[in-house]
Amino acid sequence: MTRRTWISVLAALVVVGFGVGAGVAFIGSGANTNRSGSPSVEAVLSTPRHYYGRSVVISGTVNAVFGDHALTLGKGTRRGLLVTAKSPPLRKIAKVDSLLRITGTVRKFEVPAWEQWSGSHRNLRLMATFNGRPVVRATKIAVVR
Repeated sequence: MTRRTWISVLAALVVVGFGVGAGVAFIGSGANTNRSGSPSVEAVLSTPRHYYGRSVVISGTVNAVFGDHALTLGKGTRRGLLVTAKSPPLRKIAKVDSLLRITGTVRKFEVPAWEQWSGSHRNLRLMATFNGRPVVRATKIAVVR
């Protein structure tokens, strides 16, 4: 291999390594992303395995707030994308129909893991309806409007 080929291969590996190592899912365009390149709520709901274990930045309209630790994002459906957070208390910052920008990790929702993580034993029957569905464990929440 020539020196130029080696440099091209090395540059490609570095770019791929940074993309995979960062694990942030906001690269791309098309139906699965919004204008900023972030995945849409619908994309995460329709192809959750693609996002499991990845950090995402996602924007969506609050559909319902379930106490201090859980809410859903999505239009017209109570069974939208579940978002959980330890703090701040979600019911104090999120109102139905407000637009939020959420940064967090997508996981498969399991009630026992949620109970242990959140320390909450409230709304267990409601939370069980989300079992096996995607959840975003929020690390940062910004109110857009």
